[in-house]
Amino acid sequence: RVFRAFDHRLTPAETAALALSPRHRRVLRELLAGRSEKQVAQDLALSRHTIHEYEKGLYAHLAVSSRAELLALFLQRAAV
Repeated sequence: RVFRAFDHRLTPAETAALALSPRHRRVLRELLAGRSEKQVAQDLALSRHTIHEYEKGLYAHLAVSSRAELLALFLQRAAV
């Protein structure tokens, strides 16, 4: 899967620019790696619903509407 091929780690500057909490950064990394909400929830000992809410919050904060757009945003940033 295309998500698994992209293992981008946010730099401190990117994190500050995005103003993401450590939990949001962790969820973002996992989602960009192609992990499902269920897998992320199990790893972080949270409910799937909680992860879904984090994902929705990331979409709103980053002005995207899907994982594909989220991936494209960070691929674009990595290319710069």
